[in-house]
Amino acid sequence: ANPICPKIPNPTIRISGRNDLCVDVK
Repeated sequence: ANPICPKIPNPTIRISGRNDLCVDVK
């Protein structure tokens, strides 16, 4: 359960460990 990154319009998952990289989850 990764923290969700506040990004619009697409929901993104925040991955901790890589400078909080935000990945697009489709």
